[in-house]
Amino acid sequence: MAEYRASGLRLGWLILPDSRSVEVWTAAETTALAAPATISADPLLPGFVLDLAAIWQPPF
Repeated sequence: MAEYRASGLRLGWLILPDSRSVEVWTAAETTALAAPATISADPLLPGFVLDLAAIWQPPF
């Protein structure tokens, strides 16, 4: 993710299913979220929200 940021990344999500966490990477900072139900791409992609239920509890 650091390489993506160095290349101009404006928003990146590193989803870690085993720990049920998400790292939100922006150009300025990295924020860790513990088991969020959703994550939003605002303001870069207004209205885009990713529902993580299927990742945290896959149907198989």
